[in-house]
Amino acid sequence: MVKKRLLEVVPTAKENIARVVLYQWIGLIGQVGFAMLLAWLIGIISQRTFTLQKSVVLLVGIGLAIGIRFFAEVKQEKASFFVRSSAKKELRQRIYQQLWTLGSDYQKFFSKAEVSQLLTEGVEQLEAYFGSFLPLLFYSVLAPITLFLVLLPLNFKASVILLLEVPFIPLAIMGVAKIAKTKLRKYWKSYLNLGDSFLENLEGLVTLKIYQADAMKEAQMDREAEDFRRMTMKVLVMQLNSVTIMDIFAYGGAAVGMLIAIFSYAKGEISLFATLCVIFLASEFFLPMRRLGSAFHMAMNGVAASERLFALLDASFEEKGSLPLQSPIELVEVNDLSFAYEVKQAVLKNICLQLKPGQIHWVMGPSGCGKTTLLKLLGRKERSSKGRIVLNGREVSQIALKDLGSQVAYVGQESYLFKGTIEENLRMGNEKLSDDELWQMLEDLRLAHFFTEKEGLTTRIDADGENLSGGQRQRLLLGRALLKKASLYLLDEVTSSVDYESEQAMMSLLKKISQKCVVVLVSHRLTLADEGGEVYFLHAGQIIEEGNVETLLAKKGAFCHLYHEQKSLEAYSIGG
Repeated sequence: MVKKRLLEVVPTAKENIARVVLYQWIGLIGQVGFAMLLAWLIGIISQRTFTLQKSVVLLVGIGLAIGIRFFAEVKQEKASFFVRSSAKKELRQRIYQQLWTLGSDYQKFFSKAEVSQLLTEGVEQLEAYFGSFLPLLFYSVLAPITLFLVLLPLNFKASVILLLEVPFIPLAIMGVAKIAKTKLRKYWKSYLNLGDSFLENLEGLVTLKIYQADAMKEAQMDREAEDFRRMTMKVLVMQLNSVTIMDIFAYGGAAVGMLIAIFSYAKGEISLFATLCVIFLASEFFLPMRRLGSAFHMAMNGVAASERLFALLDASFEEKGSLPLQSPIELVEVNDLSFAYEVKQAVLKNICLQLKPGQIHWVMGPSGCGKTTLLKLLGRKERSSKGRIVLNGREVSQIALKDLGSQVAYVGQESYLFKGTIEENLRMGNEKLSDDELWQMLEDLRLAHFFTEKEGLTTRIDADGENLSGGQRQRLLLGRALLKKASLYLLDEVTSSVDYESEQAMMSLLKKISQKCVVVLVSHRLTLADEGGEVYFLHAGQIIEEGNVETLLAKKGAFCHLYHEQKSLEAYSIGG
């Protein structure tokens, strides 16, 4: 029931849990004092030996006992809250650090839905494990021993029997644990599968509508939701049954102890004070174990989630770069590069490139030829299966991610604008920028007038720029990347969804940047290469033509054919 690995992941937990247990034990001492004083009060009242002096002592003592109990409970709640919050914070930091280390490659091990569920629901379930279950586990052992030592001089027989009955509850918990482990693993798996399906269907909703497959997916999700509901009900039934069993042991055990004390008093073996102390404190033997049983079910959900958490934390690649990068990047060499998502289906084959500042490097070709994949390989968002990518004479796989991230800026189809202000988004790559630099970038991208009419740099945008047009969103993404002041820019379809004038402004800016930085731009529109630069034309994962536009058009090959085809379609669109 105690996962050592979880305690290692949250190193501050041990000290904080010990503090919670200490305050629980102090509260128990206060409860013992209150019970004994109350028993004494009833005893002197029944014996008619009540005096003013005794009443003052009793009132002060009872007030002190209540004060100790109140103080301990307040401190315990604060300590428990600190355990929960610190555990959640440390767990999420560890997950975030691991995701940062893996980069986008985490999706090879886990789906986006599973990671988001681990970060939210999974960590919340483990909060109960650290904040409730572990403190109660230690306190439920400490409390019966303390009470046994207190009651032993008062009623030997009752105290021994009460102590011997306590282990029946953990035995019941252990019996339930064997059943719960399997069911909760299935429950968590069903929960993750439902989350995966929901996110996948949500992201592909437009495609499903186009192909009229949304009804089929709706029926599939209904079945998965029903399976999850049934599994949830099975878990709840198991939990309710185990709670009933624990209640029988807890309250039945307390009743047995009380009856023994009453019979001993009837026989004249113990005093009324001793009898009342046993009656008042008998339930305290079992209540910690009873609360432990309730916390156990919540904790088991967390333990089931921790298995996937450990799998994420243990995920790693053999390649772990640690060497510094000589910045800025002045030369990118790609030698015999090949890549495949599946073993028998190569996406890129024997790619060779040499990229330097001085011009834009265009990666072009029909859809599905591997343009975006090549860009991701250059930015180390994917690992190549064969070949080498060398930056300034050093293989990209050997370079530390921190150094690589400081010199490489990537803008792709999955790039994201965060909810907040324009200023917050633009400063993400470089916090030292002045307001003048931000406004200059907005001016260069033809966005300054739009935001001036609103609230300037404090203009708020929704998640992923939903309150902006497609073109405005693209220009902001490009602006944020350029403000990072990197030396290698990897840009995937950055000019899509923008009007002609904005496109010209973006291209003018990129041509200027390309004079001192390496700029690689993926585009399906071949006519954009009229702006100048080197074109690498891909087909079926291979570079079949390369050169400037004039050279490629003169060859009258695949590039020329697709170029004129697109140009005629654009002319038709403008004319129509």
